[in-house]
Amino acid sequence: MPIADVLRSAGAGLVAILTLAFGGWLLSRVTHKVSVVDSLWPCFFLVAALVYAPSSPGTPWTEPLVLVLVGTWALRLSAYLTWRNWGKPEDRRYAALQKRYEPGFAWKSLYLVFGFQAVLAWLVSLPILAACWGAPSSPTLAALGAGLTGFGLVFEAVADYQLARFRKTRSSSTQVLDRGLWSLSRHPNYFGEACVWWGIFLIALSAGGWWTIASPLLMTWLLTRFSGVPLLEADLKRRTPAYAQYCQRVPAFVPRIRWRGKAGIFPAAILLGFLLGIPCAPAGATTRTWEFQVILGEQPIGQHRFELQNHGDGSRTLISEAQFEVKFWIVPVYRYRHRAVERWQDGCLTSLESATVENGKETKVRAQRSGNRFLVEKDQNTKLSLEGCVWTFAYWNPEILQRGYLLNPQTAEWVAVRTEERGEEFVPLGSAQVRAKRYSLLGPNFRIDLWYTPEAEWVRLESELEEGRRLVYTRAAPDSSANAETPRP
Repeated sequence: MPIADVLRSAGAGLVAILTLAFGGWLLSRVTHKVSVVDSLWPCFFLVAALVYAPSSPGTPWTEPLVLVLVGTWALRLSAYLTWRNWGKPEDRRYAALQKRYEPGFAWKSLYLVFGFQAVLAWLVSLPILAACWGAPSSPTLAALGAGLTGFGLVFEAVADYQLARFRKTRSSSTQVLDRGLWSLSRHPNYFGEACVWWGIFLIALSAGGWWTIASPLLMTWLLTRFSGVPLLEADLKRRTPAYAQYCQRVPAFVPRIRWRGKAGIFPAAILLGFLLGIPCAPAGATTRTWEFQVILGEQPIGQHRFELQNHGDGSRTLISEAQFEVKFWIVPVYRYRHRAVERWQDGCLTSLESATVENGKETKVRAQRSGNRFLVEKDQNTKLSLEGCVWTFAYWNPEILQRGYLLNPQTAEWVAVRTEERGEEFVPLGSAQVRAKRYSLLGPNFRIDLWYTPEAEWVRLESELEEGRRLVYTRAAPDSSANAETPRP
C-alpha cells in the first residue's frame, strides 16, 4: 500500500474529526454546556472509520467488519451518554475547568476540550486505519480481535445498563453499586471499552498494523491513569465514605471473581460466559440501604452502612459494614472495623458470619441453623446452642422492639433485652427534620435509643458509653447514589 495514500487518508480522518469537534464547540456556545463533547467522543471514531474505509484499496471482509463493530459501539455509547446527560447541569469536571480558565473559557474550550479530545480520538483511531488499509494475513487473529471487541461492547453496555437501573432505584446519596458486573470490577464499563480497542488492534495486527500498538495503550492509560479511574475515584472517595470500603473488596479495573474459594483473573471468554449466565432476580426482589455517619461526643469517627437484600422468596440477606477511627489530636487511638453477613428466612436468622478488628485484634463469629438448634461459634469455638427464632440487633426492622433476647453478632452473646417507649420528637434526616417515635432498648448494662418514623423507617440511634460520652448514628437522606461514572476521555 502506498504510504502517501495512507497518510492522506489519515489526514482526511483528522480533518473530519476536527470538523465534528468544531461543530460540537459551536453547539456548546448555544447550550452553554461543554459536556456535549462527551456525546461526540464515540462519534469521532465513527467519522474516522467512515473516512478510512472508502479511501482504502478494499479487502474482502475487514472493512465491513470494522465498520460494523465501531459503528455499533459508537452509536450505542453516544446515545447512552446523550440520554444520561439530557437536562442535567454542567458536569462537575467541566465546571471546575471553567472556573480554572476563566475569563474567556467559552473560547478556550475550543482547544482545551474539543480540540484536545479530537486529537486524542484520532490517535486512538489509527488501528481502524491500519485494519482498513492492510492486507489481512491471519483470519484467526482477526476473528479473535472481533470476538474481543464484541465481548467488550456487550460488557460495557451491560455495565452501563446496570448503573442506569441502579441510579433509578437508589435510596441514599452514598449508596455504592456492588452488584452484577460492579461486584467484579469498580469500573466494568471502562474495562469493556478497553477490550473494544484491544480487539480492534488485533484486527489491525492481523493486517500488519503492529505499529498501532500505541493506540490501545493510550486508551488504556486514559481510562486507568488519566481521566477515567483516578478522576472518578478521587471524587467518589471524597463524597462517599462507603466507597473506600468498596475499594477494599473489588479491584479497580480488571474483573476478578472467586473460583472454589480462590481469587483469580479470568479470561474474557469466561467472563462473557459468567455475564450471560447471570440469573434474573426473582420477582419482588429489592435492595434497601441505611447509611449513617457515626459521631462520638462531638467528633465524627466513621460510618456504618446496612444493606438489606430482599430476594422475593421470603429470604433476606443483610450486610453490615462499619469503620470507625478515634483520634487524640491527630494521633489515632482507636480503630474499629466490622463486617457481618446475616441470612434470614421467614423472619428468623438462619446464618451469620462476622469479622471484627478492634485495635488490631480480630474476632470472628459464625452461626448456622442445624435442625432445631442454632449453633454459634466464636473464633472457631462453640459458644452457644439456641432454640427457636433467633434475632440479632436488627435495628433496621422495628419488630426488634418486640424481642426478649438478641444475639450480638460481634461478641456471640445472647442478651436479654426489654423496650420502653419514649414518645415522639423531631430528628434530623439529611437536611430535613422528620417526626419519629423514640424507643429505648435496655439490656443488662446498656441503653440504646432508636427512632422510627410513622412509616416504621429507622432514622437514628444513640447510646451512652461507659465513660459518659454518647455514640450517635445520624442518617443521610435517601436520595441518590454513588458509582456515577464519568464519561470516557
